[in-house]
Amino acid sequence: VNIGSWLSLEDYFFAGQHNSIEVATPGQFKTGDAKQVASCLPPLHVGKITGPKWYSETDLFMNLMNNVTTTNGSVQHAISVFQAHRSSYVDLEIDLNRIASLGIKTIRIPMSWCLTDYDPRHTDLSNYTDTVLLNRFACIDPFFNHTTSEGNNITESNTNKSNTKSNTTTIYWPAIPKPFIEDILKACSRVGLRASLDVHTYPGGTSIGTFSGVWPNWPKFWTNGGDGYGNGKNGKNIGHILFHELVSWMEELSIRDPFAFNGLRGLSPMNEPAHLAGNFYIDDEDNFLPPLPDDLAMKYRKQLSRTSSSSSTEESDLESDFPDGTHLRVLYWFHGAIDIFRNSKLPSLGKELHANIHESVFKELSSNSSKVDAQMRYTAVANWWLEERSTWAILDVHHYHAWSDTCSGTIDGQDNAAYACGDIDKRHKVLKGCARWAQTFRDIIDTQYQVKLMSAEFSSASHHNSRKSCNDIGGLRESYVRQVNAGEKADVELFYWSYQMPYGGTFRQAWSFTQLMYNLGVVDRPDTPQFDCDSNSIYDNEIPP
Repeated sequence: VNIGSWLSLEDYFFAGQHNSIEVATPGQFKTGDAKQVASCLPPLHVGKITGPKWYSETDLFMNLMNNVTTTNGSVQHAISVFQAHRSSYVDLEIDLNRIASLGIKTIRIPMSWCLTDYDPRHTDLSNYTDTVLLNRFACIDPFFNHTTSEGNNITESNTNKSNTKSNTTTIYWPAIPKPFIEDILKACSRVGLRASLDVHTYPGGTSIGTFSGVWPNWPKFWTNGGDGYGNGKNGKNIGHILFHELVSWMEELSIRDPFAFNGLRGLSPMNEPAHLAGNFYIDDEDNFLPPLPDDLAMKYRKQLSRTSSSSSTEESDLESDFPDGTHLRVLYWFHGAIDIFRNSKLPSLGKELHANIHESVFKELSSNSSKVDAQMRYTAVANWWLEERSTWAILDVHHYHAWSDTCSGTIDGQDNAAYACGDIDKRHKVLKGCARWAQTFRDIIDTQYQVKLMSAEFSSASHHNSRKSCNDIGGLRESYVRQVNAGEKADVELFYWSYQMPYGGTFRQAWSFTQLMYNLGVVDRPDTPQFDCDSNSIYDNEIPP
């Protein structure tokens, strides 16, 4: 199971009851059209009276420092709000014991790239100046660094909402204390769990939407050289540098604290890299994934084509075998990240690398049907993975029925849904067929090479809009059981998204594992909020219904 929005925030987890409508980030395909959804970050920020609504992690952090957008806003206050959330969101004894008691073996922890050796839990923050606090408990985003010789410029609101691609405000990220992560690993070790540490965000943002961490600013990681290519001066190759630092820290931890290291299962170098980039043409002004340099793209594509050809009994044209496109840039970055892991001590110490590729990074590969197109994307991923196969490397492809025209269900059968919630016979037929995705994934991969597979994100949700989604217990049970059984049969390890979302309002019914297990009679505690996240809010009619 995932423990989402613990160490890497996403807005809809904190939308509250009034505005928990759309999981997909509102306005994500149009710059300057973003809508604020999140209303709180308990326990210190519980709504309008304690702070602003927010788009993403850095947006909230920056505005909590600002005494214009937040009453009594300050650097100290912002750091305290984030650490209070991190310390209270998961009970390292009760929650982890409950997870382990359900037979779950691994928790996936999405986390930010921004880490610090300092621990605010053991620091009197009032003793330090803003400059010292920022140096110890925050990271400047190198792609949004506009500090001056006079110091930082955090007095302005975080985003230039009229043009989020030309922001001139320095962006700070709230740092995660390394000692806190080590405490989490030790807590896992105590109850027999292991953690997959998933680097969910990178400087500049690798994708559009709230989970990029810089939303509503347009992502700059790929366009400004975060992967080592491009014209950016700051942050060049920062992605591999940061992943190497994470690997080195885990190597050092294996010696310094073997018990904590025992709680680690593996590392995921990047979550859903360039998610939705396939929706943009190369020359689109909003395209955030440029192609690799021509010579490198040709060389890498030939390399991938040669590898996939050698596994086939048929001759193929090296120039046309592996699909061309901007997705090569993501695959090439992963090639380097995997090498970093391969050359470390972690494989020999029994740790894994979890490589997540999302099919949305590809442009349409077939116009015949969505089914054929999906199979071709899986095949492309399989051919790429031939080079990286290893006992310690696991390929991870996320899957949600909620965004599939052929698998989604809505309350009235509209919005390109495959079934209406009350039509039980049709639901049976659709969900039975759609559960085959796990076996399809396995079969396509196995034509090349038998390897370990996972889908580190799935849910029971029938639609991404909670008002249109099927929230009946029977439908949620069937969706969950069919997918879990199919995953087990196909030997594809599944991770539910997400363990809890007490401040997610109506999202909880289908997206909260805790609430689902309660509704199915497995656990005795529902996923209820301790605070009323948006008691002073009203329905925002600008959020898509």
